[in-house]
Amino acid sequence: MRIHCQQCAKGFTVPDEKVPDNDVLRFKCPACGGKNELDTREQAGPAGQVAGDAPADQAQAEEMLEPEIYPPGAEVVFIFVSHGEWSERVQEYLTQMGMYQSTAETVEQARQKLNLNRYNWVILEDRAGNAPLLQEIASWPGSSRREVNCLLVGNAARSFDPNEAFVKGMNCYLSFDDEERVEELLEQARDEYNQYLAPWQVAMEQVEV
Repeated sequence: MRIHCQQCAKGFTVPDEKVPDNDVLRFKCPACGGKNELDTREQAGPAGQVAGDAPADQAQAEEMLEPEIYPPGAEVVFIFVSHGEWSERVQEYLTQMGMYQSTAETVEQARQKLNLNRYNWVILEDRAGNAPLLQEIASWPGSSRREVNCLLVGNAARSFDPNEAFVKGMNCYLSFDDEERVEELLEQARDEYNQYLAPWQVAMEQVEV
């Protein structure tokens, strides 16, 4: 039986002999720790699909992701934010700035993209289901992580709260409450990141000399 976590969309295969007879499958996701309860009676579908299951072709597509290709020197932003209006304003800003954009349909697809590609910016929503994405970023080598401006967006703190950003391993935290100032916030996030990066760039130039 193929199942997917209701929190992070991570897919798993469960041997048929381990499926309970009472038609209710409860499990803790080993990827994000989320608790799941699937009612196989209500959600049974064609070809043995069950609650939380994704079509076979979708699961296969997720497993066959390839690195993305952009023009040399292009500035690319990966954005994974479900807040519709906030996300739209961010995308409009990025388009005006001439930046390329990438996104994903599921958390697992997003994780794979972060693993396969190196973006200039990463903008993620602060929610429990996105924990695998923060874990993926935390696994990057220091030199690779330093070259990516990672932003987290949510309601847990005010915009540019340094403690929240530090705890989550991101460059800065932006609040959904500041939706009307999205463009201003992104400009500030860019400036602060460039200031953070400047000493490293100077150091690398000295090493090369």
